[in-house]
Amino acid sequence: MFHDDFSNFPDDDPSAEPAAPTAAPVRQVWYDQCWKCKGSGDYGRVTVLGHAMCTACKGTGRIAYATSPEQRQRRRDQQRERAAQKKLALEQERDARVTAFEAEHPRVAPWWTDSTFDFANQMRAAVRQFGHLTDKQLAAVYRCVERDEQRAHDREQRAAAAAPREVSVQPLIDALERGHNAGLKHPTLRVEGMRFSRAPDSGRNPGAIYVKSSGQDDDGKYLGKIAQGRFTKSFECPPEKVDEIVRVCADPITAAIAFGKKFGLCSVCGRDLSDPESVERGIGPICYGKLFE
Repeated sequence: MFHDDFSNFPDDDPSAEPAAPTAAPVRQVWYDQCWKCKGSGDYGRVTVLGHAMCTACKGTGRIAYATSPEQRQRRRDQQRERAAQKKLALEQERDARVTAFEAEHPRVAPWWTDSTFDFANQMRAAVRQFGHLTDKQLAAVYRCVERDEQRAHDREQRAAAAAPREVSVQPLIDALERGHNAGLKHPTLRVEGMRFSRAPDSGRNPGAIYVKSSGQDDDGKYLGKIAQGRFTKSFECPPEKVDEIVRVCADPITAAIAFGKKFGLCSVCGRDLSDPESVERGIGPICYGKLFE
């Protein structure tokens, strides 16, 4: 037989008032202009049925939000701040990759720093992205580095050769000046392959010494000038000639004697030497007296 057992239930109090239903909390809603239709409620295009309703706001022109505009702006600012910090951390990581690579390959750093060469910029970007280069890329980079280093070395050599040289010109100046005071119209000193002549006082460079080549193939080629203790080479003067010119300026009599003994000609006037003493000395007695006594 089935028995109802209501002993576990509380007794009902007929005199108790019924409990009032609990009211649901009211959600606050903020409305802003629809970002898609700008408040018009239209899709923005005309279809065969006319203006289409905006799907974002359902044609109302506004959108409901559960947060205030200030809260949404703070959230956007926080997102931008996190994105900026993430970007900064990524840039720092990439810069660290380049720094580590340059420390391992110090010759590469000056090659691609501030370079306008596309290949250099591409290789640096690859290191920033991956932290290393492939074997073929690294070999190509070093070929470019060696080529640029050689070009820089050649430029330095050309600049050094073209720069005015401080030379000991006083012995040569004194010799040609004595010849000028002794009545020589154009005091000249001939050595092997070159000719030194004093510029006239009425010329553009009074007192200067012009250096020209002397030979069968390039006779009379301008090599430069000596003025105010400096030798300034011309564009056509080869670098190996500069040291030779310096030696002649420092010791002109030795160079003149060597020329006379080798060619049998006076290094001052260019005439043949027939006197045995003059041949041995390499300079004629008259010219020797005018320039070196």
